Amino acid sequence: MAYRPTTRWFWMLGLCLGMVMPVAAADNACHDALVVDQWAPFVALTGHGDASHALADLGRVVAMQRLIVGHARPDAAARALRGELWKGVRDYDLDALYEALPVVDPPWRAAYFISRPAGDIYRLSVADGPDAPVDVLGAIRTTLAAKPDEKADRGDAFTLRGELAAHIGPIGWQGAYEAAGLGILHSAQPAAISAPGAAQQAAHTAFGELARPDRPLMAQLWYGLSATWAWYARIGRVEQLRGVPATAGATHHLHYQAALDANELADVYPAVDDYMAQLADLVEARIRVTSAAGQWLVFTVDSGARRISIDAWVDDEGHLVPSAGGEPRPDRALGDTPARGDFSTAIDATMRAYGLVIAFEDLTTDWHFTGDADSARLVGRLDEVPVTRISGRAFGIVPTGLLDALVPRDMASLAEQFMQRLADSDEGLGARLALDLTGRSTDNRLLFEGEGDLLDNFFVRFGVKLMNGRVLPDKDQLAGLRRLLDDGLGAFEADRLRRAKIGRVDTGCHLR
Repeated sequence: MAYRPTTRWFWMLGLCLGMVMPVAAADNACHDALVVDQWAPFVALTGHGDASHALADLGRVVAMQRLIVGHARPDAAARALRGELWKGVRDYDLDALYEALPVVDPPWRAAYFISRPAGDIYRLSVADGPDAPVDVLGAIRTTLAAKPDEKADRGDAFTLRGELAAHIGPIGWQGAYEAAGLGILHSAQPAAISAPGAAQQAAHTAFGELARPDRPLMAQLWYGLSATWAWYARIGRVEQLRGVPATAGATHHLHYQAALDANELADVYPAVDDYMAQLADLVEARIRVTSAAGQWLVFTVDSGARRISIDAWVDDEGHLVPSAGGEPRPDRALGDTPARGDFSTAIDATMRAYGLVIAFEDLTTDWHFTGDADSARLVGRLDEVPVTRISGRAFGIVPTGLLDALVPRDMASLAEQFMQRLADSDEGLGARLALDLTGRSTDNRLLFEGEGDLLDNFFVRFGVKLMNGRVLPDKDQLAGLRRLLDDGLGAFEADRLRRAKIGRVDTGCHLR
């Protein structure tokens, strides 16, 4: 007897669909909420409470960044002056650099540039003086000034001063501070809702080397910015997201470790791969950020392995937490808007070039921070000389002992002499770095300044010139780096547009 569906079966099918469809809709709503959650750090960056306005502002910032990266054009005067100054920088010829600076105010000489959007290009021009206005988003004013050292008994040197002032639109200091904390939190603490299966599969396929406990978190990150992560997966890998232990009470341990893949990078961006091969094992460095409360952040870079890592603790509110002896100290966490503080950065670095190995230990800069509702200021002083050790064979042939016999002083002491001159800058106060950032809802300004005394003699010039041969990219490599950055920004813009299409989300999803 042939089977015939009955009214009862249709009724049961309808009941099942009625039960499943709301669940599917709820899942979709919570998946949208997961995207919104992953974008919280970027929305916070602008300081807007309203996400739609924040995302629109971010779109303008990204468009300006792409204009700068892909369409910067100097006019004839700027090209000529920049070329003359570049020769002095490239060859570390401070005399030539000084003579090329066109504005004379004895004993100082200076050069001023102004860059701003001009239709579909980003125009670099020579400015008349230090007061050229930075009155539109993306406008940048740069100053380079130098004067000869007036203390002949301390060796030939020049005091160099640089300044960069930029209009950065909606990005104020409070937003940048909040975004940094939330970014660390979202990279260290999984949300309570799993990413869709397709995102889990894509993330696992791209970054299969991740430990199993990190995979759900990576899938959430992928789902929130799928185009950006897909772009990165073409050239690199994520090796770790969380430290050990991953949590301690209400604090979360970020240990982000990522690397560029040589084979994949060569396929997609061959000029960038060529530049990375030029750098090779040039530098291994470890940077520690510490204060009296403990250690706040550790950053490492290894050019040979093409790897970076960031290690930090953060609480549930997105506030950085210091650690001591490997244990977090949540009672000393930074607040919502710190008003002042002192901390230090210490760099241990090993540099390898032309057969020589140069090691620095405890290159320390002391920083002082102040902030209020209107602005924040960060000032650093480098006034200590790191321990320097040099070993190896120059060009793989000449041992350092023989080089020491040929130069007036041994090579390590020449390096320490250079650092001592820098530490003695500003009448012994040390080389100075300063960063100012306003805290408005729009039309924010960033000001970066630096000043220090640089030793200038044949041996220093020779050493820096050799190092520049490894560090400075050629024309094709620079074009490749620009293409890489533009593609990354384009992927981020695609993710921004996707996020902008999501309106209100279910507040009952309980992500965190």
